[in-house]
Amino acid sequence: PPAPSKRLRKIRDAARANARPSVAVEVAGQGQSYRPDPVSHQDAVGEALAVELRREEAERYKKEPISRGMSDETKALLVGDSDGEGESDSDSDDSDDDDDSDAEDGEGGGATGGGPRKKKEKITRAQKNKRRRVKAERVALEKRREERRLLASVERAKSMTKDLAKKEREDADKRSLVAKLKAEAKAVPLGTNLHRTLSELNPVTAPSVPVALTEELQSQGGGRLRTVRPKGSLLKDRMESMGARGLTNRRALTKKKGSAGKRRTGRMEGEFL
Repeated sequence: PPAPSKRLRKIRDAARANARPSVAVEVAGQGQSYRPDPVSHQDAVGEALAVELRREEAERYKKEPISRGMSDETKALLVGDSDGEGESDSDSDDSDDDDDSDAEDGEGGGATGGGPRKKKEKITRAQKNKRRRVKAERVALEKRREERRLLASVERAKSMTKDLAKKEREDADKRSLVAKLKAEAKAVPLGTNLHRTLSELNPVTAPSVPVALTEELQSQGGGRLRTVRPKGSLLKDRMESMGARGLTNRRALTKKKGSAGKRRTGRMEGEFL
């Protein structure tokens, strides 16, 4: 086969350098053994219970209706608005009649009572000088106010600088915290904590944690290997592990309801290609 190009080699090297660590086969915990330690077994049962509770909550949320109808307060408000609109319409009709009558009266009065225009009042030199002095004083007052505002802004510069420096430090701390969390999340190998990750992604289709209950262990002869009943599905666990490591693709399609007498079904969310 031909040798890969230089660009392809760079892409492969970058992908290897930035690739997250992964675990091909996650070893089962001590609490999932056929003869488990009591403390580890209780931890495993607690993890399985958390997955099932999250699944029940998701199922309950899916069955709940989106809306329960309008409340009594909303209905009363809508009824009150409709009554108010009727009253306002009648009031507006009365006011329109009054305005029309007033306008007719005004038009008739203007036609009969028109008088001569008022002459422009003459201003003496002293009045002109007084107006100029008032205007100059007003301009000077506004200038003094602008100077005071400028001085106040200069005095606030120090406090503003401190606030900006504090905000920059807080932003830098947030950025460092986000980078630290991202680095910690990237350091976690892919394929670990599989059941918890899948239950957080989609609790409805997430598989149950393969762990036997205390009653089941006791009924199976106190932890004998020959009487152990298997839990979970090895094939499904392998497929889920490959999906978590990005080796298989997932489709997030839901079932479609029938239309025109035909039933159309699609892959459920979480199924593999």
